[in-house]
Amino acid sequence: MSYDYDLFVIGAGSGGIAAARRAAEYGAKVGVAESGRLGGTCVNRGCVPKKLMVYASHFPAHFSAAQGYGWSEVQSQLNWETMIRAVNGEVTRLNGIYQQMLEKSEVDICANHASFVDAHTLQVGEAQLTAEKILIAVGGVPVKPQSIPGIEHAITSDDIFNLQEQPQHFVVLGGGYIGVEFACILRGLGSEVTVITRADKILRGFDQDLRSEIQEAMQKKGIRFLNNTQDIALEKRDSGLWITVKNGIAETVTETVMADAVSLAATGRSPNLVNLGLDQTRVAVKEGAIAVDAFSQTAEPNIYAVGDCTDRINLTPVAINEGRAFADTHFGNKSRQMSYENIPTAIFTSPEAATVGLTEAEACDQYGDQKLRSIAVDFDRCTTPCPITTRKP
Repeated sequence: MSYDYDLFVIGAGSGGIAAARRAAEYGAKVGVAESGRLGGTCVNRGCVPKKLMVYASHFPAHFSAAQGYGWSEVQSQLNWETMIRAVNGEVTRLNGIYQQMLEKSEVDICANHASFVDAHTLQVGEAQLTAEKILIAVGGVPVKPQSIPGIEHAITSDDIFNLQEQPQHFVVLGGGYIGVEFACILRGLGSEVTVITRADKILRGFDQDLRSEIQEAMQKKGIRFLNNTQDIALEKRDSGLWITVKNGIAETVTETVMADAVSLAATGRSPNLVNLGLDQTRVAVKEGAIAVDAFSQTAEPNIYAVGDCTDRINLTPVAINEGRAFADTHFGNKSRQMSYENIPTAIFTSPEAATVGLTEAEACDQYGDQKLRSIAVDFDRCTTPCPITTRKP
């Protein structure tokens, strides 16, 4: 049977574009459908605009530190509107670059939503297209926990880049890396910031030392934390957005925090599987994500999936390598699998942090604490020689 395409990709984010271009390099006829802007979460609503805001948020500290190197005192004010316009302008520029890259690779771009009609057929806008192989690379979306009363009044991380005015008091619901990164950004830009978490510390799943160091550093910069909270509720009033929480430790204490008209619900992301028509195929969805094997193959033999929609490790470089590994295997005659061991992760808080490999807790579980030794060097307080701390986990 002949098909319109050797490969059709649903979603033009990092993983989808990487796979499409690599497959086209091998001579495959490739098409990609994207109803939004090219580049996916990373370019449009994640890594790129966020890191530009991180960069902007560091200037006040740089201005202050420069005086110790002979520079005169700087008096400067942030123009929020100018910053947001510059950030979004860079995103638009990158959208154009992605379009040029796909066109140069002779990948057909369909600016429409795609959904399955059957395992080889897609409805893309008004047209039906067929493909021998189909790759799902639709990414993820931020979610608001519907169990929180008034959560409809909160924004998500996608909405930050469209705020017309700088929040004077910004409240972050959630202590994951997205929430704490934006907490540091807004604090660096001059906003008052409160972080509300259900846990005792931020960044659950990371090393305990890292969690403690970053939270303490954020507190020193003036960020307020309400940890161990429960029964969170939001209420929109004329004076702003009121967030009421109860402390779940020992004696219950109720506290109310007032934010501007917005607060950030940074409580996680989920695969973006709405209106894909997966029920027209044998593709299996487990715990809200597309189930795939080591070669990114679904239960439908000709359909594959990469990136955040599979909810394996949700990082841009991972999605890119998954996409390229898929193309190498199926169009380049170079069978290979993505390795998920020792993937580095960076957290763009202030200070920044990065990890690679097992956490101390994971190493204890895997090898036993009797076989482990933990070594720490505090470079911030380093003398000559640097003090080295060695301990058993």
